[in-house]
Amino acid sequence: MKIKTKMTLTPFLPFLLALSLVAYPVYAQELTAQEMVKKSEDIMQGETNRMLITMEVVTPSWKREYRMRSAMKGRSKTLIELSYPLEKKGEVYLKENMQLWSYLPKVERKILIPPSSMLQPFLGSDFSYDDLVKASQLSQDYLCRLSGEEDVQGEKALFFELTPKKEAAVVYGGVRLWLRKGDYIPLRQEFYDEKNNLIKTLDFSGIKPFGAHKIPTLWEMTNNFEKGRQTIITVSEAEFDLPIEDKVFSHQRL
Repeated sequence: MKIKTKMTLTPFLPFLLALSLVAYPVYAQELTAQEMVKKSEDIMQGETNRMLITMEVVTPSWKREYRMRSAMKGRSKTLIELSYPLEKKGEVYLKENMQLWSYLPKVERKILIPPSSMLQPFLGSDFSYDDLVKASQLSQDYLCRLSGEEDVQGEKALFFELTPKKEAAVVYGGVRLWLRKGDYIPLRQEFYDEKNNLIKTLDFSGIKPFGAHKIPTLWEMTNNFEKGRQTIITVSEAEFDLPIEDKVFSHQRL
């Protein structure tokens, strides 16, 4: 006579399910490299932002300081207005869509800066026009690849390699980016030319909260071609995601 033994597995199912979720995480919920870079841009820019900035340009033979206010709305509108030094007071830079204009109050003249000049130094600094007015967006104009993890400034960082999309009108041949693991705050950025030569390195530090946004307040750009050259931007005030009227970016400001 055969005796059938009935085994009940039901009590073990929740345990097995939990174990499977630990062993095999749901990768579909993870961010792609492109999305991580976009998240970093959103942290730094928000829907809108206003900043009070000091920029110090350092060379082996001279130093110069500028003070300015900036405003940004979305990805298409940026305004930078200088307040110091006195000879530069009232000078304005306005980006509207893909056009960048400057206004020089001394000569009461408005100038359109051509796309070919976006790599040129902003006020003789190591930041280009493109760096500051964000004419290009990394997450939109570059293909982003997560290449590993590295330690940067004592922090665990995700390392990304960015190559320009074929149709993108960008000024750099490639960009390398390090974002703090966990919150995607930028820690370092390297800019390369079309021959893969390192042009300059941007280090971020002094992370502070401004409302719901935590951003670095010290941006140090080091020139790789001209030794002893460096530009330091300090953000002393910032506010994010507050309404800014379109008239702030009007050509009447120029």
